[in-house]
Amino acid sequence: MAQKRMLHTSIWESEKFGKLSDKAKILYIAAITFGDDEGRLKINANLMRSRVFPYDDWVTTKIVQNCLDKIKEFELMEFYVVDGQEYALHPKWTNWQILRKDRFRSSECPQPLASGIPTQPPGNQTATSDGQMTAEPRLTEPRLTEPSTAKPTGGAAAPSKKMTQKDFDDFWKKYPNKQGKEDAQKKFLKLDRTLLLKIFEKLEEFKNSKKWQENGGEFIPHGSTWVNGKRWNDDVKARIIPAEVRRDTAQKKEFEKYEQEAKASPVRPETLAKVKAQLAEKMAWPNLP
Repeated sequence: MAQKRMLHTSIWESEKFGKLSDKAKILYIAAITFGDDEGRLKINANLMRSRVFPYDDWVTTKIVQNCLDKIKEFELMEFYVVDGQEYALHPKWTNWQILRKDRFRSSECPQPLASGIPTQPPGNQTATSDGQMTAEPRLTEPRLTEPSTAKPTGGAAAPSKKMTQKDFDDFWKKYPNKQGKEDAQKKFLKLDRTLLLKIFEKLEEFKNSKKWQENGGEFIPHGSTWVNGKRWNDDVKARIIPAEVRRDTAQKKEFEKYEQEAKASPVRPETLAKVKAQLAEKMAWPNLP
């Protein structure tokens, strides 16, 4: 993922951008910084909330989703889904971003299946006004004073960047079970930094999963266990169970248990009906059977 992106001053003169709320503007600018070399990125409310507002607990997923909906409404970005994963695309990306030839990386995000907004063709190409393809749009020659990340001759891969202490600190703030920090830190700092986004995305899925929410987080593994086991490669079905659903389900089970016990004892029907009414009133559970 690119570390630097260009932001043109004309953005402040854009009527569509100007109509966004302050938070939506922050999200949109953040999405520019998260865009890969072809202007694409993974995007959803949970992910963007954790990446853009990690210290603002009052910024909920719903608020972020409303901001994303506004960005979509004003067509500042194109949103699309491929194989169940949400993505976004910056239109006219190469009009605003100048990329170095030796650092260009093809997108790992798929192209939208159907697009109403002109997009950049796959790879390091773009279309000219006459429809002809031209290679390497707005790519500059490498600066001799900066190290190159291009693959050396002979096919050897360029040295990878490892996780930083700040990366681990950000991860540890988000991880619910704080056991095994020292072991987790040693292993985490040896990981390739290209895994950072995947780890954060998967962690959010696990935190929203049914298993991690059961019994007050009883089944959340120690942080060291999660890192050592590379659990970000595991499959998990994210499922948020609202508090009111959990409460209502518990109340219904309690009533069913009581009803079974009552039926097993010699209780007169009119007495059972009376107890039902009292229990329903006490538990605020209407229309009991």
